[in-house]
Order: sequence, then structure tokens, then C-alpha cells
Amino acid sequence: MNTGSPAEGRRNTNSTDLRILTISCWLMMAVTFSMPDREDTLAAGSFDTIALLKLAARGTVALLLAWRIKHSIQTGSFRRIGYRVLPICLFLVWAMFSITWSSLRSVSFAQTSSLATLVCITVLSADCCQSRRATESILKQICLALSTLSCLILFCYFFVPDLGSMTRDGTGLFHATNTAATASLGLICLISIWLIWDYQWSRWLLWTAAPHAMVLVLSANRLSFLVNTIVLLAVCYRYGSRLIVSLIVSVICSVGAIYILIDPTFSGFALVGSEVLSYASRGQDASQLSALSGRAEMWEVQWKSFLESPMIGHGYFVTSREGQLYVWYNWANYTAHNLVLQVLVTTGVVGFCLFVVSLVYPYTKAANYLRRRDGDPQLGNFLGLAGIWYLGWSLMNESITGPVQPESVVFFVLLGFAIGNAVGEKGCQVEDKPYGLSKCAA
Repeated sequence: MNTGSPAEGRRNTNSTDLRILTISCWLMMAVTFSMPDREDTLAAGSFDTIALLKLAARGTVALLLAWRIKHSIQTGSFRRIGYRVLPICLFLVWAMFSITWSSLRSVSFAQTSSLATLVCITVLSADCCQSRRATESILKQICLALSTLSCLILFCYFFVPDLGSMTRDGTGLFHATNTAATASLGLICLISIWLIWDYQWSRWLLWTAAPHAMVLVLSANRLSFLVNTIVLLAVCYRYGSRLIVSLIVSVICSVGAIYILIDPTFSGFALVGSEVLSYASRGQDASQLSALSGRAEMWEVQWKSFLESPMIGHGYFVTSREGQLYVWYNWANYTAHNLVLQVLVTTGVVGFCLFVVSLVYPYTKAANYLRRRDGDPQLGNFLGLAGIWYLGWSLMNESITGPVQPESVVFFVLLGFAIGNAVGEKGCQVEDKPYGLSKCAA
């Protein structure tokens, strides 16, 4: 017989939810790699070891999350967030429905199943992360997972080069674009959390900024450098110490003055500049750079494909009526390399509207609450900074609408934060107690 108080029961419930959410995040981020020359779908044919590993991990996560969500519904706690997760659930339902007209139903089914698991992560995150302590716990696990992945990527790159870590031709264990996204997001989360909240564990993890930076450099992704520069400058300007900023400016001025004395003709700049240009161009000529590394051609083909079925799309994760597009001298089911275009082509205008509402609605409601006196403006600022990163990254990548990657898992957790904190808009004051114990948790 349970003789504990309702408050203790709620605390134990949220403790279990946090553990399940932590396990789910780690498992989902751990199995986002592919063996060389492997098509990462559950298409017809035999399943290799990686496919079975992903299927087992994501199936386990789906069962755990479904169990906890069912428990939340039975205990009544789900009622506090139910209508706020409705938009993202409707988008999921539309994605499932689109399987019926997809030309690659196995692909659409596999990717929709992954999306369903991510939506479950959002629901559980929204339900159990409504206090500072619960939010901090999950943020810590996110930083640990991203740091571990960056260290693993570096280990494979230097010590197991045959696996092809950080390659660009799709023949390696980790694609350079995905490694850049992982390291870029990991660096943003780590530095932002350290400057905004200054948690003790964030100071201990600061050394992992070096592996993140190394992965960024080795991945040679231009967009990640640009987005990281914008977000890091914003967070340093808002939360950085004026003393530290002044010291950095003083050092830069001093070094500049000394350099002028040593090299008044600036001959060193020409040498360094040529090396930097060679690194940034990645061997591409001016015409290739102006075409955004072939994305202009891809977007043109994808837009034509969208016009063939503008209202309902071609099926989730399928970007053409026949299931293949001829781009870059090859036939394949290419992603659109742009989040908006990816959603439009695969789910049509109907899916796009549901997708926009599912993101804008909770973030707007959360922002309104977090700005209030009893809210948490620091969390609101962090979500805003993360939103800037995702917005910039999605301009030239399918991002969260592509195959499951660490960035997808982190995004749906943060979406849960926004939904959970939006509950407070109608007066649910969440206290800073362990495991999200709140006044409205009846």
C-alpha cells in the first residue's frame, strides 16, 4: 500500500519520467551513424546489423515513452499539456496518413515511426520538465551526450580512419554535415548554458569545447561557422563579463599593434588569407560557390516536384512522385536541403501549415509566460538562442525533418520545454523543487 503523500507520489513519478527521458535521449542520439555505402532506410530487403541496432534502440525508446505517457494520461497530469501538444500530434497524424499515397511506403513508414518517437519525447519532456531542476537535469544530459559524440567522432577520425569519419561522399561512418551540426549545437548549448546559468557541471564540461571545435574545423562546414559566430556573439554580448570582453579587445589591439611593427607591409596576411580561402572553398571554384555547392540546382528540381502535388505532397520523407529525382548526375530520393522546402515537398501545404502551427504556437505561448515576473526569462533566452541556431542551420539543410540526428533529438526536447513552460500561462506557478513538483500538479 502506498502511504506517501500526493506530493511524494508526484515527485517519484517525475523522477521516473526524467530517467526515461534521459535514457531515450541517449539511445536516440547514440544510433545516428551509418556504415559506409549503406542506405539509411528500412526499405525492402535484408536488414543489416546497423538497421537492426537502430530498430531495437528506437523500438525500446518508443515502448518506454508510450508507457510513461499512458501513465501520465491515467494520473491526469497529461491534461495540463494535452491541447498544447495537439498541433505537433496533428502533423504526425498527417505524416502517417501521407504513407497511403507515398511511392516509397517503406521509407515513409520508417521515417514517420522515427518522427512518432521524437514527438513522444516532446510530450514526456513537456510533462516532466516544468521546473528549473528538472530542466537543468535534461540540459546536463544533452551536453554530456553531444560531448561524447564529438569525442567519438574524433577518435574514429584519428584512430580508425578506415571507417571514414567526417566524409562528404556518403561512404563514411559519420557524414561531415552531420558531424558539423552535432559539434556546432554542442558548442552552442555548452557555452550558452555556462554563461546564462553558470551551473557547476557546465564549468566542468568546458574542456569539451575543444573537441567540439576540432570537429567543426575538420568537418569544414561553412554554414556551421557562420551560425555559431552569430549565436555565440549574441550570448557573449548578453551574458559575457564586461571585464573579459574588455580584456579580449585589449589583447586584440595589442597584438595588432605589435604585428604592424613586425610586418608593416602585411605580407603575412596574404599568405594566411590564401590558406583560409583554400580551406573555406573546399576545392570548389567560384561558380560552384555561387550555386551554394549545388543547392541552387537541388532547390529548383525540388520546387518543380512540389508543384506536381502542392496540397498533399508526395508522402513523408519522399520528395517526388516516382520516389526518385535526377540531380547531381544521379537518381535518388534526395532531401531538399532546406527545411521549409522539405516539408512542402513531402507533406504539401496542408502539412506545412500544421508544422508551422506546431512550432510557433508553443514557442509563442512559452515566450509570453517566461517573460513574466514568475517565469524564467533565462530559459526563454536560451530557447531563443537555440531557435536562432536551428533557423540558420535549416536554411541549407533539412535539419529536424531529415533522418534522426542528435540535432533532431535536442530540438524535440527543447520543444517540450517550451510546451511545458507554456502551461504556466494560466497561472500554474512552477516551484523550483526536485523533479518538477508544482502547485498545479494535483
